[in-house]
Amino acid sequence: MCLWVWPCKRDRLKSAKQKIGFFGGSFDPPHVGHALAACYARLCLGLDQVWIVPSKKHPFKQESATFEQRMEMCKQLFSPLGSSFVVSDVENNPQLDGRTLHSLRMVQQLHPQDEFVLLLGSDLQSQTSRWYQFDQLSQEFHVDYIPREPNTQSFAIPNISSTQCKKDLALGKEVIEGLAPFTLDYIRKHKLYQTV
Repeated sequence: MCLWVWPCKRDRLKSAKQKIGFFGGSFDPPHVGHALAACYARLCLGLDQVWIVPSKKHPFKQESATFEQRMEMCKQLFSPLGSSFVVSDVENNPQLDGRTLHSLRMVQQLHPQDEFVLLLGSDLQSQTSRWYQFDQLSQEFHVDYIPREPNTQSFAIPNISSTQCKKDLALGKEVIEGLAPFTLDYIRKHKLYQTV
């Protein structure tokens, strides 16, 4: 199974065009809501793959766990879902600055035969004015929104919050809603999120 994409040799051998969802974020920590959102996108938006792309430096957040730790937690969470879900370290490239437009342009240049679609939670739809050149991004790449609660649609991904997970961890709670058991084990082993 190929989890790392920089670039993935298996993908380079494929000649057929693939539609790939680019699912970026801090994933600090990754939780069940992220996995549900990726599965929804893969099954309901006609995607061949979903790339999970942890940010190296998030423009609006300061990550608590290192890039390597967040990558490892993402691999643990998404690898059981199969080869259609790919954890990518593309943002570890020193040429990138954390801006989604630049990251998308780079992966498109590396995989010109494929079509990349930016995946965003519906809760971010009202925040795109803060993004770097979002109008230009949406001209160059298709953007699909994944419904999140609260939502007027009949279906939405549960509104699990990484921020709330971190607060609960800092308070020493035994059960953290939304975290997979192996993610919680990893966090406790590495003593992550002890303070907020």
